[in-house]
Amino acid sequence: QDIHFTQFQNSPLSINPAYSGCFDGNIRFVANHRSQWNSISVPFTTSQFSFDSRLFEDRLKGDALGAGLQVMNDRAGAGHLSNFSVMLDASYIRNFGALKENTICFGIQSGFFQKRVDFTKLTFANQYVDGSFNTGIPSGENESNNSASNIDVSFGLLYQLQKSNGFNMHSGLAVFHLTKPNESIIGGTSPLPQRLALYYGLVIPLDNITSLSPEILYMKQNKAQELLITTKVERIFTTENDKRIYVSLGSGFRASDAIVFLTGLGFDKWKLYFSYDINISQLRPATNYRGGYEISIIFTDKIFPGKNKIPVGVPCIRL
Repeated sequence: QDIHFTQFQNSPLSINPAYSGCFDGNIRFVANHRSQWNSISVPFTTSQFSFDSRLFEDRLKGDALGAGLQVMNDRAGAGHLSNFSVMLDASYIRNFGALKENTICFGIQSGFFQKRVDFTKLTFANQYVDGSFNTGIPSGENESNNSASNIDVSFGLLYQLQKSNGFNMHSGLAVFHLTKPNESIIGGTSPLPQRLALYYGLVIPLDNITSLSPEILYMKQNKAQELLITTKVERIFTTENDKRIYVSLGSGFRASDAIVFLTGLGFDKWKLYFSYDINISQLRPATNYRGGYEISIIFTDKIFPGKNKIPVGVPCIRL
């Protein structure tokens, strides 16, 4: 099963490669960190960094190309099972309609991943002697094969509608691991199952400075499914030097798993979000309702000149 973020809207390239370059501005840096299950085991941690840019908007007469880079490292459990990946994203951004309010983006993602396990952190049945584990006894496992790497390819499609009054609708579909690459660490064949991600969201302006953003994400990978519904309210304040301050509050629900709380603070080109999952699954007697926290940092800017660029300050989920 792939990694997931509660703040999926703040990790756009992990849910759809078509999001590369499809935002207001022309450069974006995103950093995400998630830590889960600290209360019951060695924590599962995921750290991700991405950069993407919107290019050639002038030359393409309002359309644009998107380019992105995504680096992720995930570590799970006592065996330090790690998954490290580097992915490159490319997209074509097509604007259409009389007022160019409609946007459709096609994106592809390709790169490599490496999975590794540390056998020295694990214990096996034949090491259990006289009521305890003796790690000095050979495990009998082939510890020379402790990693696997392969090439991965994914595809995504995204549609957005943005009105001049700040209303925004965005929906997307992505299929990850198109080639089902082999991820077996111990030899043999273990195809990585394809992951389907469907996403729909709205930005509804309540007034000139306040917006409501309901969002829904559905993902399916083999027999694992996830349905996450969130809603946040964002309010914009303006300082004396016309710098904008953003304050966000939200909550959500991951079906059969967790209740989510989200808060965010932004200043000018920077936004910082924090969320926490309260576990309500059948695991809650062990977790005592404690799930995991997540932090996201987003920087968006407009550094390239051009008459066709869109101002960064539009209140919109395209961070």
